[in-house]
Amino acid sequence: IDTDNIRGCVYVCDYRNSSIIKFDDKLEFITQWRIYNHSDKYDEARPKLISVHGQRLYMIVEHSCKPYYNQGIAYTFSLHICDVNTGNIIKIIDADLLSTQRLRWPCSVHAINNEKCYILDTMTSGKYFNGQWQKHWSRVLEIRPNDPNVVTELFQLDSEAATMALTKQTMIIAANGEILFVDLAFVQQSHNGYEQNIHN
Repeated sequence: IDTDNIRGCVYVCDYRNSSIIKFDDKLEFITQWRIYNHSDKYDEARPKLISVHGQRLYMIVEHSCKPYYNQGIAYTFSLHICDVNTGNIIKIIDADLLSTQRLRWPCSVHAINNEKCYILDTMTSGKYFNGQWQKHWSRVLEIRPNDPNVVTELFQLDSEAATMALTKQTMIIAANGEILFVDLAFVQQSHNGYEQNIHN
């Protein structure tokens, strides 16, 4: 669930019915958008996470994979960027585009403008034990849909993260009973310096 920063409209992921429900700022129903698969590799598409900023709606969609696809992987995820007024898809960032950086088990998405969002992604070993996935570490990804390098891994956490929130300059992450405060400007500056060293 999220609200936009313009009219205060409320957007809700209806996981079971594969749709997004939009309400006004008084929680009066406005409209509902159905979420469809964008590829015949998947059996279903269910919205899991959502973030709204300006005219953009960033949505993490969970897909169940057909048995013959992706070497036995049961689920995969894509990022759908939509228009908040019409629900029309502007861009889809999926496993084909992300390649080896495909989303493993995203647990939070936050848009900060029309051009960028952050995803907190929990990495797994892919093993199933005692009814739960064996989750080992997490990573924070910066997604720039219009940039040649669509995805950038900003940093990793040596623990399983639960959720993430953003202020203008600070990323707040809950992980293993701890609250982490990350200076976004410092992380981005450090990462840009690292990239320049690589190019040099």
